[in-house]
Amino acid sequence: MKYHFLIVLMIMMTAAIAGCLGGDDDDDDGDNETIIMINAKEYTIHNIFEDLQAETITGSNDVEYTGVSLEDLLLDAGVADIDLWQYNILGSDGYSKNITHLDLKAGILVEDDVMTVFPDLPGKYRVRDIVSIEPVEANTITINGDLYTWMQPFDIFTATVMSNDTLTLEGVLISDLLNGTEITNPQDHNFTIKASDGYHKEVTWNDMLSGILVQDEMKTFFPDLDKKYHIKYVVEIEVV
Repeated sequence: MKYHFLIVLMIMMTAAIAGCLGGDDDDDDGDNETIIMINAKEYTIHNIFEDLQAETITGSNDVEYTGVSLEDLLLDAGVADIDLWQYNILGSDGYSKNITHLDLKAGILVEDDVMTVFPDLPGKYRVRDIVSIEPVEANTITINGDLYTWMQPFDIFTATVMSNDTLTLEGVLISDLLNGTEITNPQDHNFTIKASDGYHKEVTWNDMLSGILVQDEMKTFFPDLDKKYHIKYVVEIEVV
């Protein structure tokens, strides 16, 4: 009986060890099977980097990154009209950023840290541990032909404070926004500011030097101009 007991015990111990080893393998597989939702379609990290061709870009921090094209990924997920949407990138901690379709075309998804990288967007847009990338309708602003989601100027440019006799507001200088485009000799131009309802006003470069774009109500504020130039829900600043 003792002999049979020892045999049974050895079999149980062998099975337990095998089970532990099998569990480790399962954990490794689980790590490789991390799920990302792309246009409401499930992808695993393994499938993304196995099926799509890699490319290398230089990020805004001058570091080279290799990953798969975000545009290729969204096309693979069935988004046919890339240019009609903006895109929300969501991390596992709830952190998210919206990007334009132009950003999408320039960006990549990097396998390390499951992270987005863009050549022209700051580090705030290197979203890590991504759980989804989805087409969304987002507010945008066009500045001298360059398209931004509404929040991007506030991530890219330094905030400043402007005030007049009745108001003090913080925002980004509109002159900085324009200088960030391919404008030449801005002092030789006037500028039309357009709201989503069609309301618009024309201002000079000198006005722009003190004017700011404010997050609240997506508006402009000029400390030296009348209130009719404090335009809400701005969608475009055009060089004329």
